[in-house]
Amino acid sequence: LAYRRAFGRSAATYESTSTRHFRHGRTETTRSLSSAARDFVTAMTAGAPPETQHKALRAAMEQHVRYFRAASQGRGADRHLLGLQRLLRPGERADLFDDPMFEESRTWR
Repeated sequence: LAYRRAFGRSAATYESTSTRHFRHGRTETTRSLSSAARDFVTAMTAGAPPETQHKALRAAMEQHVRYFRAASQGRGADRHLLGLQRLLRPGERADLFDDPMFEESRTWR
């Protein structure tokens, strides 16, 4: 919400999530920009009624908790994709990693 108000757009943001339940577990990425978060920001910036804002906030919080739990249980996508990208041999390409949307999703602000 603050970023949208300051810069007029949303940005990819994340929270580092522990995967300590796994042997040698490190971290996974929990992305905070979701469709529910977008709906909350829209409700707040559009001047929706307080009840609508509250409902949107609750939905965004619940979605974030689901993302967080999935990431902590090894069901996140970011570290998996990073591993696949690191497995590419020198000079080898994969269309996914060259896609502008993929690159934008990894540009943290």
